[in-house]
Amino acid sequence: MDKKLIAKWQGHQDGGQLILDTYTEAFGADDAKICNEGRTTDPLHSLFLKISHENTSAVAERLTDDWLAGIPKSKNLVCRLVALLDELELNPECSLSLCRLLFWKEEIDIEHIEAAKHKDGSLRKGIQELWGQDLHGLGNLTVLERSLNRSINNEGYSSHKRERYHESQFVSVKAFAAKHPEWTLKLAQARKSELTERVTRYLCGSSIPNPQVQPS
Repeated sequence: MDKKLIAKWQGHQDGGQLILDTYTEAFGADDAKICNEGRTTDPLHSLFLKISHENTSAVAERLTDDWLAGIPKSKNLVCRLVALLDELELNPECSLSLCRLLFWKEEIDIEHIEAAKHKDGSLRKGIQELWGQDLHGLGNLTVLERSLNRSINNEGYSSHKRERYHESQFVSVKAFAAKHPEWTLKLAQARKSELTERVTRYLCGSSIPNPQVQPS
């Protein structure tokens, strides 16, 4: 992957190395080589190679497709990108070295804010039926330290997770907990639209033309 191209996406002064590191970690060296040779079957991975102002809508569509939840590498990459942007934008003490420390010295999971399999079995089926694919969509996902995620398990957000999110090292997780005393499907759908716009604008350098991504 060309560092100059990544630097254009990134808009920072590190030659694109931070995003390249994230990309390489999420996909692995072999996958990156295959992608560069044009032989990848991962649709988001392919789009990253062809990024341009003309495919802004296509990027936004991929970020909201159901397939995102089923491709761990793509889900991992997108969620890490969101968290990196938050660190760079919301943390006045942030430095590239701090970002690397947080993202490469810590084991990270991609956390379902509303638990995919709620600890309370009597609530689980109803939540899964109500949320549908939004349960696994971009709006309901965040990075979280693996140790913290495993200790939270599948607890409810308002009753347990929110308080524990404040223990995270990540600005994005703390900011989320401070902003949301409760978590609902409607809020997750709104967040999906917001993050889709933000990531698309960051990658493509422009907003989504005539956005069709709206909470259902």
